[in-house]
Amino acid sequence: GTNGVIIIKTKRAKNGKTSIAFNSFLSKQSPTNFPELLSGADHMKLFNEMSTNVNPAVVLPYSLASIAQYESSAADNLNLFNTDWKGLALQNTGIVQNHNLILSGGSDKASFLASGTYLNQQGLVANNSFSKYDLRLNGDINLTSKIKFTSDLFYTKSKSMQPAGMSPNEIIQRSISMARIFPGKFGDKRYGDAGQSNQINPIGAAESSGFNKAETPTLSLRFALSAELFKNFNVDLSYNNRTSYTEAYSARGTYDSYNPNPSTGTYLFNKVIGDSTLSYTNNRFNSNQYNASANYTFSIKNDHKFSVLAGFQGIDNLTKSISTSRAGLLDPTRPYFNLVNSNPAQPGAGSAGDNALLGFYSRINYTLKDKYLLELTGRYDGSSRFSQFINAQWGAFFGVSAGWVISKEKFMEDISFVNFAKLRVSYGQIGNQDVGGNYPFVGTINPGTAYYFNGILARGSSIGNIPNESVSWETSKQSNIGLDLILLKNKLSVTFDVYKKDINDMLLDLPVPNYLGFPGGRVPGNFGSMVNKGWELSTTYRNNLKAFNYSLTANLSDVKNEVTDTKGVDIVQGNQLSRVGYPVRSYNLFLTDGLYQTGETYNLPTNSTRTTSAGDVKFRDVNGDGAITQADRVLTGNNFPRYEYSLNLNADYKGIDFNMFLFGVAKRDNYISGIGIEPFNGGNWIASGLTSALDRWTPNNPGAKYPRLFTGGNGNYAASNFFLRDGRFMRIKQISLGYSFPKSLITRLKVQQLRFYINTVNPFTFSNYEPGFDPEVNNTNGSFYPIMKTTTIGVNLKF
Repeated sequence: GTNGVIIIKTKRAKNGKTSIAFNSFLSKQSPTNFPELLSGADHMKLFNEMSTNVNPAVVLPYSLASIAQYESSAADNLNLFNTDWKGLALQNTGIVQNHNLILSGGSDKASFLASGTYLNQQGLVANNSFSKYDLRLNGDINLTSKIKFTSDLFYTKSKSMQPAGMSPNEIIQRSISMARIFPGKFGDKRYGDAGQSNQINPIGAAESSGFNKAETPTLSLRFALSAELFKNFNVDLSYNNRTSYTEAYSARGTYDSYNPNPSTGTYLFNKVIGDSTLSYTNNRFNSNQYNASANYTFSIKNDHKFSVLAGFQGIDNLTKSISTSRAGLLDPTRPYFNLVNSNPAQPGAGSAGDNALLGFYSRINYTLKDKYLLELTGRYDGSSRFSQFINAQWGAFFGVSAGWVISKEKFMEDISFVNFAKLRVSYGQIGNQDVGGNYPFVGTINPGTAYYFNGILARGSSIGNIPNESVSWETSKQSNIGLDLILLKNKLSVTFDVYKKDINDMLLDLPVPNYLGFPGGRVPGNFGSMVNKGWELSTTYRNNLKAFNYSLTANLSDVKNEVTDTKGVDIVQGNQLSRVGYPVRSYNLFLTDGLYQTGETYNLPTNSTRTTSAGDVKFRDVNGDGAITQADRVLTGNNFPRYEYSLNLNADYKGIDFNMFLFGVAKRDNYISGIGIEPFNGGNWIASGLTSALDRWTPNNPGAKYPRLFTGGNGNYAASNFFLRDGRFMRIKQISLGYSFPKSLITRLKVQQLRFYINTVNPFTFSNYEPGFDPEVNNTNGSFYPIMKTTTIGVNLKF
C-alpha cells in the first residue's frame, strides 16, 4: 500500500536442546486525563447565570436557598444529590493480564516452536472487556541439505463485551457532563432519572442494559517449501489460509427507574427504561494467499555481484454475513431465540462479497566492488475492485535506488573518526487499491424497498449507489536522498533522509447533488492528489563505562502536507476541508477577534438576528460584505503533526536494565467542541458543564478564556478559531526498570533466564491543551475513549 510494507517474521526454533520460556505481566490502566465536572452548587449558579443572560426577567431555575443548601449540607442521595457519575459508571478495574508459554527445540533435521498466550483486558466501563487466547505451532524440516519445508499453524479466539444500551464512548461522554445534582443510583438495580426527560441513565446503561458480545475464532495456516535447485538458484513456494468466524449478538435489557420519597425515606418505582431485543449476526471471512518466487545470485570476477528475483502473488478474500433480530427478550443473560417472547421474528438479512488481487514482481540488485549499489524493482498488479471493461484493473509500478559506500573510497582512509559512510538515493511508485468497497464500478440493488402500486404498498428494489467505471489505482511516487554515518569507533550512528511523496489519483468519495436522487450520496473515484515533503534525522550514541552500558537514540522529523488536486471540488468532512494549496483536512472556521467588552460597539451584520452582548465572541467579516455567512469561513490550522521528536534511553548495569522513551509533537492544531467547551448543551441529553466554565466572561472577569454563558442563537459556539487549541505536547511514553538474576545463581536452579520488571506507559504528559483532554485525541466533542496510562509488573522465565 501507499503507506509502505511491514514484514513480520514469527519466532522460529533454534537448533539444540529443548527450552521452555514463560512470560507474564499484570497491568493496571487509568485515563491519562479526564475533564472535571462542576460541583452541584456551581452547576446551579452557572445555570442561573446562563438563564438570566438569555432572559433577564426569567424566574431563576434554582433558588438561592437551594444553592445555599447544597453549599452547606452533605448529600444524602434522597433530598440532596452529589452523584459521582464517573465513579459509578466507570467502575471496571482496567486490569490487563497476559501470560505466554513457549516451548522450542530441535536438531539439524527438524525443529519446532509451540506457544500459547492468554490475554484478558478489563475496560473502564462496567461490563466492558476483551479477552483472547492463541496457540501457535511452527515447524521446520530439512528434507535434504537443499530442500526445507516450513509449516505454521496459528489459532486464536477472541471475546469482546460491552453494554448493549449505550456504547462505552457514550457512557463516558455522559459521565463527564451530567450534573452532580441529578440522581444516579439508589441501590442495587435501582437507578435515578439522571435529570433526563427520557430518564436514560449512563450508570444503568453500563450495569443493566444487557450485553453486546462477540466471539471470533481465527485459524491461520501456512505451508512453505524452499529449495536450492542448483548453485545460488533458490525457489520459494508458500500457501497461506486465514479463516475467521465471528458470532455476535446484542441482548438488550431493561432497567428500572426510581424516584426518591423524602417524606418516607424510600424510593418509589417510576418506569422501565430501555427495550428487550435480541439481535444476532454471523460473519465469516476466508482468505487465501499464494506466493512463488525464484532468486538467482552470481558474480563476475568478484567485483560485479548480481541478484535477480522474480515472483508471483495471488490473494482472494471471501466474506459472508447473516443477521436477524427479535423483540421481547425475557432475560439478557440467556440470549436464545426460543426464550424471546414475541412472534414473528424480524426479517433476516444476509450478504456476501469477495475480492482478489494478482501481482507479478521482480527485483535486480547490482553491486560493484561492494561500494556502488543499484537496485531496480517492478510490480504489475491487478485488482478485482476495478473494472476490466476499460482496462482499469491493472497497474504497473517501478522503483530504482542507488547507494555509494563513501567510506570505502581511498580518500576516506585517513579520516579515522568515520567508520562507515553511505549515500543513498531512490525513486519508486506504489499502488493502492483500497477504495472502500469491492465493486465501486457497478451498481448495487437494495432489495426490500417498498413502493405504492395502484394504491397498494408493494415490495421492490432500488439502486443503492452511484457506480463509477473509471475508478482505478491510486499511485504514490516517492523520491528520497539519505546519508548513513557510523562515527567515533562505532559509538555514534547518524541517519538523515529528505523525501518527497506524491500521491496521485487518490481514492476518495465525493458528495453528489441531491437532484440525482441520492440524498447524502457519494461517488467513489480518483478525485485527488497531495504531496508530502519532509525530512528525518536519527542519531544513536552507544558507550560503556566498565560494567555500565548505555545508549541514547534521538529522532526528529518534519513533514509538510499540501493538497494539489481535488478536481475543482472542496472535500468537506465536518468542519474540516481539503482544498488545493492547503494541508489535507484543514480546519474551515470563522475567524474571531476575542470577546466583546462592556461599552464596545457591536459590529453586527446588517439585519443580523444574533443576540449579542458583552462577553460574546467577536466574529470577523472576512469578505467585508456586511454579513457573517459561510463565505467568511477560512482555512486555518490543521491537526497534521509537524516536528515529531523522540528520545530513547537504554542502560544496564550488572543485571539491572532501564529504558525510557519520550515522544512529542512540536506543532499541531486540535479542535474542541460540544460539551468540551459549551456548558449545559449535551444535544440529546441534559448536560452540566466542566470546571473550565468557571473561567467564563462576566463583568468582573473581562479577560476570561470562554464567552459568557448563553444558549440559543447568539452563535458563540459556531465553528471558529476561538476553540482551536494548541495541540503540541511532550509525553513520556514508557519507563521500564528490570532486573535479571545472574547466571551464577540461576544455573544452580537449572534456569537459563529469570528477569522481573516494572513498566509504566504514558505516565507524564506536558502540554498547554484544553484542561482535562488529551492532545493525542483528535477533534473531541467529549465523546472519546481516553488514552490509557498503564503500570505493569512482569516476569520473563526460561528453562
